[in-house]
Parts: sequence; structure tokens; C-alpha cells
Amino acid sequence: MPQNLTKTAITNLRYEAKGPSRQALFDARLPGFGVRVYKSGRKSYVLQYGPSQARRLMVLAPCTTGADVDEVREQAQTLLRRHERDGIDPLTDQKRQQSSTVGAIVSNYIDARATTWADREAPRCRSRLKNHIGAKLSALPLNDLTRAHVREMHRKASASAPYEANRTAQLLRAAINWAITELDWPASELSGGGNPAHGIKLNQEKARKEWIRPNEIPALLKAIEAEPDPWIRAFFQLLLYTGARLSELLTLRWRDVDLPNAFVTFRDTKNKTDHTLPLAPDAVDVFKSIPKTKGNPYVFNGHKRGSHLMNPYKAWTRVLHRAEIERRVTIHDVRRTVGSLLASSGYSTQQIGKLLNHKSAITAKVYAEIADEAKAEMAEAMAGLLK
Repeated sequence: MPQNLTKTAITNLRYEAKGPSRQALFDARLPGFGVRVYKSGRKSYVLQYGPSQARRLMVLAPCTTGADVDEVREQAQTLLRRHERDGIDPLTDQKRQQSSTVGAIVSNYIDARATTWADREAPRCRSRLKNHIGAKLSALPLNDLTRAHVREMHRKASASAPYEANRTAQLLRAAINWAITELDWPASELSGGGNPAHGIKLNQEKARKEWIRPNEIPALLKAIEAEPDPWIRAFFQLLLYTGARLSELLTLRWRDVDLPNAFVTFRDTKNKTDHTLPLAPDAVDVFKSIPKTKGNPYVFNGHKRGSHLMNPYKAWTRVLHRAEIERRVTIHDVRRTVGSLLASSGYSTQQIGKLLNHKSAITAKVYAEIADEAKAEMAEAMAGLLK
């Protein structure tokens, strides 16, 4: 029987063990508005609406002391008015709002992009969403996100992980841009009329300069040759021969490999363009050694039928161990090694940048710096031999 919902009435509400499984006390002042009590004793504000033959029940908010009953009643009344006047279904609208939060947008963006990223990138992004964007900011409706929110998130993350703070801000910016372009999200509805993650001052970063030394390459090649899997073996060899990006080589298809004319084309690269690369004779020989699997369009076969190689990291760890390279050298450092070797051979940063498909010559300058270090190491080694 409906009665006026007050703080006292809500406090006295108890779950009846012999009653129905769904128990609620409804308001006499606003039909459909009520408080549901659960077997555990937990309570929630609810709203029941719609025709008698198709009644819908939605949870409005948790109910603790009942002190906010008047405020929640007003919210329920607004929802009912919108339903009656504009035909907006409160439950459907609530679900839409929940899928329009910062966390939902970032999560959906990660899911949409994961297939084009290297294996570890999607887990890293989900970790940034959980640990740096956090639950509170994730629950915020996207339209309510401000630049101040993003700056504060970046500031807190910077205290312990300055580089990850940068990556998180960039992830948030990319996700919102994706929502605008792919989901037709009205930019005018965002705080400030645009992407609130734009214009965030990032922490200064030092370019990573790890590379494989020239005297380590023979042992590395021997260690790669010892890999039993022909696709893994060829993959690492071609990383050295081409200097290609990890994701571009992993997803390479046979239709984009032209061995008679000795070139390969990487489609839709990081720079959003196709990149054609000439192949040295030794690289052509490696391609010829790779087994082709019927029904699989990819050069480097994965474990699943018709898929490409997905996880070369464990194999890379084995290779480094066999080559007795104990410091941390990543697969991407192979690309940096190729660039530095070209720089030490006298090629300009512009030439290297064009060959390795860099959008900016700034990245290629790192190769020249590494090449200078290599020359210094060789000079010291020579001096040591003369002692």
C-alpha cells in the first residue's frame, strides 16, 4: 500500500522473509516512485512506469539514510514528465548515458583499435584507463569532462609515472577524437566546445636510445637462426633487413610482397599512408624461405587458422638469451638499430627518415646521435687494442 515516503518510513522499511522476492515501498505523493529493499537489507530508490501490461522498473540511486528522498523524488518526477511529454524512455536513456561516460568511450575506443595495435598496446591502454583515468573520472559523462579534470588526472599520474601520464592524456585525447569522428559525437556539446584533452602540457621525455651494437649482431643473427619456427625466424630476420615497424610487418600480406621486382608495400602505416620499401637480395631470399599456408593471406602465420603472428615477445626473449644480450632490448630497438647503422654508414637523417617512413625528421636525428656514440665506442676499442 503506497504511503508518503519519508526518512522515517525508509529507515523502518525491512525485508520480509515470507514476502515476495521483489519488495518495495511506493510513494503516495508520486505514483511509481519508491524504495526497493533487498534480502541483504540494502535499499535503492526505484521508478516504475509505463502501461500496466508492460511496466518497467529502473534503479535511480542507492538509498542509505533516506535523507535525500525529496531530492530523488524531484529527479523521478522530471523523468516521468519527459517520458509523458517527449516520449523519452527513462531506462533506455539511463543506459545511453551510462555508455556515454568517459570510461565507456575510452573502453570502446580501445576495443575498436585493438586489432591494429601491437599485442601489448591494448592491455597497456586498459591499465591506463583503470589506474590513471580511474573509476571516478570514468563514471563522468563525457559532456561534463573539462580540461581541468584532464590536467588534474595528468598531474596525479605524473607524480609516480610521468611517461605513463603522457600516454594516458594522449589516450584520452585520441578516444574523444574517435568519438567525434566515428560516433558523430557533437563537439559543440563537449566542455568548451571541443576536445578537453587537447592542449594538455605533457611531461618532457627523453628519447629512448637503446640499440644493438654492431659487435652483437653476428651473435644475434645466429640466435635468430636457431629459432625452430620458420615464421618467427623470418620475422626477426626481416626486422633487421627492413627496419619495419612491428605492427606493419606482423600484418603484412602476401599480396603486398613483390619478389620479382624486389619490393614490399606496407598498407595504412602509422603515417596513414602506404609505404613501399625496396628489398635487398638477402631479404628476398628470406621471403622465399617462408612457408605459405593455403587460406592464410598473411606472410607470418599465427597459431589460429587464417591469422597472422600475434605474440613474438617470448621468442624475442629467447633470442636475446641465446645471443647473451642481458640488458633490456625491445623489438622496436631493432628498428632503431637499423637507423643508427645507416647513419654511421653516412646516410643523412632525411634519407633514413624516408626509408623508414618517419613523418618527422626529428625521430631520425636520434639515429645520428646513436651513430656518434657508436663511433666513440669503436674509437675507444681501437685505443684499447693499441695499448
